[in-house]
Amino acid sequence: MAYAGDYGGAPKNAVEVAPPRGHDAYYAGDARGARSGGAVPVAPVIMAPPEGMITVDRGDGSEPPAPTCKDPVWAALLALNVVVQAILAVVYGIPVLNSAGTDEVVTSDEGSGKGLSTRTLGIVFVICVGLGAVASVLFLLCLVRCAERLVRVTVFASIGLNVLLAIVSVFLSPFLALIWIIFAVLGVCFWCSVRNRIAFAAAHLEIAGTAVRKHSLTICWAYASLAMGAIYCIVWAVAVVGVSSKLVEQRAVRDEASALEAVAYVLELLAFFWGVNFVRFSLHVVVSGTVGTWWAVAEPKDPTVGSIRRAFTTSCGSVAFAALLIAIIQTIRQMLREAQRSAMRNGGAAAACCLGIVHCLIQIIENLARYISEYALVRVALFGEDFITAGRATFAMFRERGWTAVINDVIISRTLTLAMLLFGALTGVVGAGAAYFFIPGVGQDIKGAVALLAGLGGFILGMACCSIVSMVIESGVITAFVAFGEQPEGLHVNHPVLFQKMLEAWAEFYPDAVVAAGYDRRYGVDAVGHHARDEP
Repeated sequence: MAYAGDYGGAPKNAVEVAPPRGHDAYYAGDARGARSGGAVPVAPVIMAPPEGMITVDRGDGSEPPAPTCKDPVWAALLALNVVVQAILAVVYGIPVLNSAGTDEVVTSDEGSGKGLSTRTLGIVFVICVGLGAVASVLFLLCLVRCAERLVRVTVFASIGLNVLLAIVSVFLSPFLALIWIIFAVLGVCFWCSVRNRIAFAAAHLEIAGTAVRKHSLTICWAYASLAMGAIYCIVWAVAVVGVSSKLVEQRAVRDEASALEAVAYVLELLAFFWGVNFVRFSLHVVVSGTVGTWWAVAEPKDPTVGSIRRAFTTSCGSVAFAALLIAIIQTIRQMLREAQRSAMRNGGAAAACCLGIVHCLIQIIENLARYISEYALVRVALFGEDFITAGRATFAMFRERGWTAVINDVIISRTLTLAMLLFGALTGVVGAGAAYFFIPGVGQDIKGAVALLAGLGGFILGMACCSIVSMVIESGVITAFVAFGEQPEGLHVNHPVLFQKMLEAWAEFYPDAVVAAGYDRRYGVDAVGHHARDEP
């Protein structure tokens, strides 16, 4: 047994907890909770040190094992990939771009006609950025304060939108109206099948939103990850320009395409997908580690900073390994797509059809692999496991709990998508109105164009800002699902109100698991999620 207590002494207001399956102790995002082997005569104590980590005191005065880097080979290969791309960009790419820039003749003819001034465009941009930031904040607050209502509203809004489009389409095309009616009927069927799961999804959504709102540095890191991914893409593109130029020169000398070109194409494609997936997965691990620390410690100090450090040190190899697996599948899929296009150009309809089917199957495999990897990386962030161990535990989790997590994620994904559209539309409308009425010095002849530009920009930036928040929230939702199944006591000690909502939701969908764990007796919730009444 273990106790969730205060750092530096006997557990204060401690709650007896059990370590997760296959672990001697639970910890948030560090390798210190790895199993030590051998019998443990004294019950370990889970404690929260000042930096927000969870370590284990086994009662014998020994120091916890130092964190170690998992899957270090893949981290080294990823670093090598980044270095190679940078070298190719500097040695080959930049000289090619410089030579192209000196050869190009640029002429400018500034007209004197009236149009949108730089000042007006700058004001429109500032309005759009400001509204996008406000939309992302309101989006997060709505997820925290009215998660269940938001889930219900988005489902009904989807059905209502399909009905409205069907009514409008009656005057345009009866066939198109029939399609929208079918979508509306499917929406009703979806509602009937998931309405009893909404509380379950909303509980996870509320917990993720609360943790992210408490530690908003995760959203800042999401923007930083976006910038990091953009920088990598630019470096990769410059490297590809340089490599392509060298290969073209060699082809001109040999007067034929070489196998080196195909190898270079595949390797550069793999390098691109690997880097992009690593940035995305590293953000996922950072959010998971932050939510895990918030889960296990009432008031953690800078949990996001520690999570970032672990994501790029001890967990870097596991993240790189997961990103490489997805990148390999994406590279194969892209090669199949190119082969399909080539077959279509050459008139091979049958071959193109077969390649299309294989491409579709590879796409399904990619989606499944990405989905499993996201859950496995949560375990990497929470328990410090290597990726293979985390993957096996994830498959075991799905075998035990079924695929309810998939349905839960579908509900949440639809909710976040429709909510993003709603907030994007509101941002666009407000931006258009602000541009039309409040930007000074704009002539009546271009006011409509300025308002349209501001509305479109507000919609795009509102959607973009909300989508970044949505990525962070989705990672938090997956973390909440895994953490509650493995170690609910941390939430019970530190966030009892949220714990009660989660427990009732889990009791409704996993009554056997709740009874087997004794939560119905310990926490006073019966197998259908209601508070058990005290017997006289």
